[in-house]
Order: sequence, then structure tokens, then C-alpha cells
Amino acid sequence: MHCRHVGFSVLCLVLSATCSSRRPAFGQFSTYGAWSIGPYQITESQQKGELDEDVLRVYRAGQTNFELRNTGLRINPSEAFPNRRPPRVARPDSEAPEDGVYPYAPVLQRDGQLDSSSLGLEFPAIVVQGYSGGAHCCSTFHVLVFGPVFRAIDPVFAGSVESAEFVANRGTHSLTMEVADPSFEYWEGSCLGDSPFPTIRLRLDLDSNRFLPDPSLMRTAVPNDLELLKRARDAQKEHSARLERREAGVPGALAHEAFSLIYQGHLPVAREFLTNAWAGSVASREKYWTGVLDAIRKLSPYWPAVADVNGIPTSDHERNLRRLFPQEK
Repeated sequence: MHCRHVGFSVLCLVLSATCSSRRPAFGQFSTYGAWSIGPYQITESQQKGELDEDVLRVYRAGQTNFELRNTGLRINPSEAFPNRRPPRVARPDSEAPEDGVYPYAPVLQRDGQLDSSSLGLEFPAIVVQGYSGGAHCCSTFHVLVFGPVFRAIDPVFAGSVESAEFVANRGTHSLTMEVADPSFEYWEGSCLGDSPFPTIRLRLDLDSNRFLPDPSLMRTAVPNDLELLKRARDAQKEHSARLERREAGVPGALAHEAFSLIYQGHLPVAREFLTNAWAGSVASREKYWTGVLDAIRKLSPYWPAVADVNGIPTSDHERNLRRLFPQEK
């Protein structure tokens, strides 16, 4: 198990020493049943076939409004709601307490009905997490809104990240989402555990029917110097050991911290961290730093927001393009 803090929670990647993956069957955590929200009926069932699928359908007046299919589907997973998340439980394959995981318990019932108020929107709404199956893939988060007109908010692709957090502002009926950016899986690393997963903070924009990155939510306070130096020294030891073993790739502790600092609006601090954490040559360090910035610009759909939070100018065309297609790679 490889765990690291990702903004709002702990991102846990189930990895062995050789970076292979052992993931539980997602289907066993699915929540089959039938519920009503106002005039809408919601069902979730498993469809048997060559490849078993979970199927969620939304009906109104006997007509199908919406259908969602995936290898696994979970309604209102408990880890998505910070105020209702159960305590982490220890994994049997790890002695480290930080390797604990949140139980896969759905937040389903309130007064005998499907809980549709936790997102704090003007109309009832639920979260549905889909899982496509495979060793390192792939979660997608959907928000369904049951107003006078049914709305399925454009899904947010989360890759290997198994959790996201939704925070409601009931006073303004606004909703924010925190999830790790999966754009850099396997980038400059020997396995998934080496991948940087910086946190992105999104705000629901009902006009575009999308979750859009919000730089004002991404910006954080400047990290503590002593704590950051300790992380740099720990990362340097790991990097040095890897170089001595002639192993490829940059360790995840180094990569993740550098990317996260940039996503939090601390580009100069990220540069300083890399300087303190790098165990290779100056030339290799400068090449890596250039590659980090180039990867964010080219690979992440959230580049304009990352540029904004760091005061980096971007073209209007690029910003508008990413706004229209924020989930495209």
C-alpha cells in the first residue's frame, strides 16, 4: 500500500514492492436497489453478460431520463462526504496507521429515502461513482440533479484515483469538488506509485453544466519551511538510493510534492524543493524541472487554472478551449 496526503484526504494506491496492483472487485461495493426522489424513480441493478455491468437508470412518468453503465457503480460513496465519512480501518496487509482506508459504505438512507440533500444544491442531487475495471483504472464521478428538469452534470474523470470530496455551501447552493489530477499517471516514473497526483479544486458551474477549476480555491498558504525541508531530505534519500541501485524513474515522494506545490500556487517554492530533494546532477535536475512545467501545460486539462494561480499568462484561446473541454486530454 502506498499512501500520500492529497489535499483533503489520503490517496492510497494499492501497490506491492514491485509496483503491481491488487484492487478489490468494485462490484462487491455496488448498491443495488430502487428509490424515489420526487417524481423520479432510480434503480441500480447488475446486468449479467460476457462482461457483467452495473446499470443505473432514472425514470420519470415511465420514461427513461438517463442511463449509466459501468463495471461498478456506487451511489453516494461515504468517502465523498467529509462530514459523514466513517473512520478509516486498518488494512490487514500493512502495519502503518496512515495506510488505513475508508470503508466502502454508501450514504444511502435518510428517513427511509435515498439521501439527496448532502450536496446542498437547490434541488435534490446524488453522486454516482463509476469504475471501469482493470489494474489501475478508472474512476469517474457523476452528479445527478433532480429538479423540475433532470440534469446530469458532465462527469469528472479521475483515473486511478478512487475518491473525491464534495463540499456543499448551502447558503449559496454552490458545490465544490476536490480530486487528484490523474493526468500524470506513470509520467517519469517506473510505476503508478511514482506518479504525481496533485489536488485540483473544482466548482460546479450550472451554466455550462460542468465542474470547472477554481484558482481561488486552489491557492494555499505558504508551506512551513522546516516541514518542507524535512520532506525534501526524505525525498533526496529515496532518490539517492534509487540512483545507487540504477533504477529508472523519479520517486513519487519527490514528484508528488513538486507538482502539488505548483498546483497550490507556489512555483518558486516548488523549484526550491526540487533543488533540495534532487540527488542527481544539476543538468538532470534542470531537465526534469523543464519537463514538469511542460507536462502540466501539455497533459493536464487544468493548465489554465494552474497558470492562473501562479501568475503565469496564458492565451485567451487556450483558456477558452480548456473551459469548453475541461475533461479532455
